[in-house]
Amino acid sequence: MKVFLQFLNCKLLFALLSVFVFIDLNGQEIQSVTLHLNSKTNSDNGLLINQSFLNTLSTGTSKPLQQLQIDIQVEYSCSIGEVGFYENDVILHIKKVKADGDDIYRGFSIAKYLIPDNFSGNYFIKEGSRVISSSAFKVQTASGSNITKIGIVEQGKEKNLVAEAILNSFSYSPETRNRFQEAISQINEYWAARNLIDSLISQANASENIIIEEPAAIFVFWDKLRKTRLLSDQVLNKTNAITPDSDPANIEGKKIIIDRLITRYATLYNSAINKKQVDIAFARNLAEKQLQAMSGFIQKSSYSDFRDSDFLVTASKLHLDNEFSSMLKLSSPKTDQQLAAGLLFGGLVSVADSLFAKSNFSNALSYYEDAIKMNDVFDFVEDKAALTERTDAAKLGLLQSHLKIAARAVESGNEVLANNYKQKSNTFVSEQLNENLIGQLPEQSDALIQTYIRKGNNFLDNLMYNDAIKIFELASSTARDFYNIKHNEQITQGLFAAYRAVYIDLVNQAESFFSEGRHDEAKRRLQQAIDYRQDHVTYLRTSTEALYLQNRIKSADNTALNSTPNNSLKRQLLGEAGMSANDGTLRISDPVLIKNAKKDIIDQLKAAQLKVWGNSIDEAWIIYGSALENLKRYGLEGDNDIKKVIEELDQRMIERICLNNKFRTEDLMSNVKSNVRNRKYENLKTMLEEVISIATNNQGCGIKFGEANEIYDFHVQLFQYQQDYSNVLNKLYSESIYGAAEGYLNFDQTIEMYQLRRFGIQHVTFKEFLIKQNNSTMTIQAIMHFVDNINIDGVLEYLEVLKNQSFNIDQSFDMQQRVGTLLAVADNTVVIVKPEAHILKITGGDSRLNELKRSYIRSMKELKRSKR
Repeated sequence: MKVFLQFLNCKLLFALLSVFVFIDLNGQEIQSVTLHLNSKTNSDNGLLINQSFLNTLSTGTSKPLQQLQIDIQVEYSCSIGEVGFYENDVILHIKKVKADGDDIYRGFSIAKYLIPDNFSGNYFIKEGSRVISSSAFKVQTASGSNITKIGIVEQGKEKNLVAEAILNSFSYSPETRNRFQEAISQINEYWAARNLIDSLISQANASENIIIEEPAAIFVFWDKLRKTRLLSDQVLNKTNAITPDSDPANIEGKKIIIDRLITRYATLYNSAINKKQVDIAFARNLAEKQLQAMSGFIQKSSYSDFRDSDFLVTASKLHLDNEFSSMLKLSSPKTDQQLAAGLLFGGLVSVADSLFAKSNFSNALSYYEDAIKMNDVFDFVEDKAALTERTDAAKLGLLQSHLKIAARAVESGNEVLANNYKQKSNTFVSEQLNENLIGQLPEQSDALIQTYIRKGNNFLDNLMYNDAIKIFELASSTARDFYNIKHNEQITQGLFAAYRAVYIDLVNQAESFFSEGRHDEAKRRLQQAIDYRQDHVTYLRTSTEALYLQNRIKSADNTALNSTPNNSLKRQLLGEAGMSANDGTLRISDPVLIKNAKKDIIDQLKAAQLKVWGNSIDEAWIIYGSALENLKRYGLEGDNDIKKVIEELDQRMIERICLNNKFRTEDLMSNVKSNVRNRKYENLKTMLEEVISIATNNQGCGIKFGEANEIYDFHVQLFQYQQDYSNVLNKLYSESIYGAAEGYLNFDQTIEMYQLRRFGIQHVTFKEFLIKQNNSTMTIQAIMHFVDNINIDGVLEYLEVLKNQSFNIDQSFDMQQRVGTLLAVADNTVVIVKPEAHILKITGGDSRLNELKRSYIRSMKELKRSKR
């Protein structure tokens, strides 16, 4: 064993100079192209997503669908990126994208929501006028970035290479479609609000005498006005984000009329109840009228203009506030000021139960949620647990209906509808999830997951492996989203079968090339199989066909080691097996026994040789050690026959150990090359260091590691970046966002020094990190960091991040107060004509930031008073 350890511990350090051949990298001049979004183009090219945009637009314009056209003007160029180790990235630079044409929807310009983010076309690699290679591409441009990788070009003998691209089509990502649909929805809400305002004003003008005859009717009409005023504010805030200061229906002006009517009908109601006996009959009648009005909105939503439907459903809710609570108390006897509220609460629960029994889960949920809010305000004796349980049951019913629609859509092949309802389900879960629901989510998702699995198995049966992978991945993501582990085994089996089928196909192609003697083609296809296995190692860990074929090709190409170590090297590696006559070993002198022992020792040494070639080195050393002991015992150290066998065994051990190291370094380098080509850098440094360590610690094997050194030197800046970024993240997770923000932001400023573009990766900035985390607690901590450092720009920038995340007032109360005060102090040095309008632009009308708005206005007033 000592000899073996001497072999492993032998070290020789040396360095190699790296020589790189750089390609002259050029790109094309800025190109301009106008692509069209119209029905003919969509029909000719099967662009269903693009057509859905036009279909939606046609509902808000007088122009016929077939005549609608949006011109997408794109300025772009194509270039070959900075030098990589084996190849270079082909980069598409999107300089500018503009949408123009029929972009007005119901009076609002929505051009910015029609800008696509998916582009396709062809790129060409040229040397002079000669086309070296070409390929089609389809890419999604990253949010906030205009640089996208569309392909690679391998380094070769050609120089002065130029990349050119032609864009010929575009489409929209799910995220862009969602933003477009949200904008359309907000515009529809605007006009629905206008319609409701006009209706109420008209009703007040025409029917006031009828309304004021009954106090309950006055109350109901006053409440409609109150809710309309509240919802109009929300609508204007939303549409202001689409087109600032756009109010084509003059809702802002009509709100003044609504305000006057609210005051008038509140006065009329107060006057009416002073003349009436407010008793249980009065309160019951008022509660019934209020419930009828709520139901009326829901009924109207089902037969009115479909574009008004969502707004009318929203208007059917109570929208409980202090004004409404106060009016309910006025509607109750002085001896029981919660009577009217209690009757209304009971009515809400009763209607919700009735709707739930009819499987009308959406409306039932609305009534249950209003009942819970009333219970929170008035603290009724009603069992909260029972009410919460019924509310959760309605949520599950609604979720189940979404998932059933998604499952039917998958079954029928309607991918768009399936994805739409799956997204609705995911959104619903993220917004409504609580501890009571978590345990019941798996059961709700069973039907959809089973449908995915059936569909995936059908694809497998029809040899459509990539389609099968896609559908099984959807099943897997759905199972994760809904905490459903019941089907994991089936999903895993499906993915294993699909990935393995693709892998085996690549191996079989390589095997075919190999059997035909086309070794170069076989190696290329085999490398694809090995790379594919590495990319999907979770499922292909036990699939070794490619590795087996790789060894066969190696054996065919290299039937013996390139060189055999000389005797002095053997002594260096294995040491001399000298025996001392005085080492205490009992020596046997019987000639017969010695003769028999010689044969046994030679047999032992040959058995050790077999173990060596079987790669059982440890077992070989045990047998070798036993043979050496017998050698001493029988005094056969000088026997020439045994010396010859020992010398052969030594040689076999050296060869086997060197071969093991050679195979290990080759496997490592194969993975290194694959990872470099695929821009996978997580374990690159570790693998390269192992290659270099094996080669330098076993220099007698003649293992070449110059390429490993070159790759290591080329990526040394990347390795430094990985280490430095790891330190930043470790601090972040150990000290919180607040404590690590300064270090992360400073690190963002140093990114250029790492030259990450050379490696085809992009640094995740502090802001991007928070956006990806989608954790409002982290974002609030970041904002507090900027507040404490009096960084106004930082506060405003990260408020925008927060507005796109889920958070509540309690969680952000302290932050909002401090931000409001800080902004007021900063704005106090400049002239702000309308503080309310200014802070509204900052908050974007987000009701969750009302405390920030109040703090700002309050602080501005205090600062003005102090100036006086």
